[in-house]
Amino acid sequence: MDERIMRIDPISRAECRADRKRIREAYGAEVEKIIGHEASEELKLFMMIYDERILEWFANLWDPEIGGFYYSNSARDTEGYLPDIESTVQAIGGLQNAGVLGAKKTFPEEIQKKLLSFAKSLQDEEDGFFYHPQWGKDVGISRRGRDLNWALDVIRSLDAEPNYPTPLKRAEKKEDSTLPDYLKSTEAFKAYLEGFDLESNSYFVGNLIQSQAIQIKAAGEEFADILFAWYEKHQRPDNGVWQEAVNYHGANGLMKICLSYSAFRRPLPYATKAMEYAIKVAMSDRFIHFCCQFYNPLVTIRMLLENLELAGATKEREEAYAKLIELAPALIRRTKEKALTCKRDDGSFSYNHNCTAYVSQGAPVALFGEPEGDVNGTCLSSTGTIFSLCRALGIPNAPIYGNRDKEEFLKLWTSVKQKEKINPKPRDLYFGNAPDPKHWCSYKG
Repeated sequence: MDERIMRIDPISRAECRADRKRIREAYGAEVEKIIGHEASEELKLFMMIYDERILEWFANLWDPEIGGFYYSNSARDTEGYLPDIESTVQAIGGLQNAGVLGAKKTFPEEIQKKLLSFAKSLQDEEDGFFYHPQWGKDVGISRRGRDLNWALDVIRSLDAEPNYPTPLKRAEKKEDSTLPDYLKSTEAFKAYLEGFDLESNSYFVGNLIQSQAIQIKAAGEEFADILFAWYEKHQRPDNGVWQEAVNYHGANGLMKICLSYSAFRRPLPYATKAMEYAIKVAMSDRFIHFCCQFYNPLVTIRMLLENLELAGATKEREEAYAKLIELAPALIRRTKEKALTCKRDDGSFSYNHNCTAYVSQGAPVALFGEPEGDVNGTCLSSTGTIFSLCRALGIPNAPIYGNRDKEEFLKLWTSVKQKEKINPKPRDLYFGNAPDPKHWCSYKG
């Protein structure tokens, strides 16, 4: 056993489990009135796959000197890897959804200071974006866009301001803009979009566009108009998505594109057809290769219900929701079965069914092919999946953890020790695609 790893003591562990069981039983009785007895029982069984080991695992990924979370155990233990802002915000968000943490401003003062210092330290004075020392500035568009989002989330939630004007701020003065060239003129943006094959690769394209949503907003409303006109030109009226086949890939693309529609509060055409598509994929018994294949359809269902409400399609929303409630027991059970394929022995979850995703938006975050959990996979497979199910079913967010869990996590988090690296730096820190395409470790969506 690794002596560097801090754990909850056996007596506290037993108290945590008893407290957790009590609140989950009470919750099940409450939601049974909305989703029925069978679905309520399935949901309680689903929650049982999550325990205090996840909390121990998260706490031990914290770097108390840098003030951020590592992506995985192999990143924490290996030279050349450092905490990253995405893993930090995802870890905090997952723990918040689980009821273990409150708002960032309620964190212990020393934790707040370290988080803020870490986020602000990543900003580049020249262009206002946020870059990591382990990756440098030569990163992909989606990596750069997401890190801008994540860093601003930390800074603003702690009532602070970035060290330098961000690209969003600079876009207000057109001559000082550090946005990409294709967001500096509408003609350039049209040409940029037309360069993509949306029908064949809606997941990749949707992810790339969504990672730049706040930059597109900063560029101006006319850029948003161009984007959604382009999406709608390619959308299929027969199924509401961007490809004919009903499979995980199509649902993943639909989810990424729906995120942009939600961000800009625009109604999605053919939303009821898209809902039918998402439900079919969520109910599918096809083998999953990575966790987004069961997580994304649930997020999509929730967003489409909200989108129908936004569009004023009350009747269509009620009909879609009634069908969802009817399918709820089987949907919950099937989702749990899929989630379990990504679970690891220490209670965490991998992004892929058999290993961690070793790159995140093209940047190295873990050793290649490690059969370990990672922050993204654990958050998506636990609180992310449960939260999306609850939102879609119209019930309160499930209390995965209780007050005793919260007490024990905070105790671990505030006392975790700096861990020395035990693995040498790999000869190659891969960027981009996996060297062997048969591995499902090449893309984190």
